[in-house]
Amino acid sequence: MVQVDLKRLVAYSSVSHLGFVVLGIFAFHAISIQGAVYQMLSHGISTGALFLGVGMLYDRRHTHWIKEFGGLATPMPCSRLSICSCASLRRGCQCSMVLSANS
Repeated sequence: MVQVDLKRLVAYSSVSHLGFVVLGIFAFHAISIQGAVYQMLSHGISTGALFLGVGMLYDRRHTHWIKEFGGLATPMPCSRLSICSCASLRRGCQCSMVLSANS
C-alpha cells in the first residue's frame, strides 16, 4: 500500500514521529526526556514547513495527489529546494538522535 495523497503522507509521518516522543517520555530517564524535547522541537519545525510546502503546492495545482506533481522542479525551483531540505531535516533529526543515543 502506498499513500497517494501528499497531505496525508505528511500527517501520517507526523503521528509516527510523535510515537518516538511518547516512547522517550515514558522511558523515564533524563536523556530520554531530553531526546523527546529535541524531537518535539524538530518535529514542530519540520512538520510546519512541510505542511506549508504542501499548501503552496496545493495553491499551484489544486490537488494533493502525488502523481499530479510531476515536473514541478522546473517551474518552482525554490519551493523544490525548501521542501526537499525540510524533508531531509526531518529524516536527519531522526538519524542524529539514534546516533547520539548510541554514544
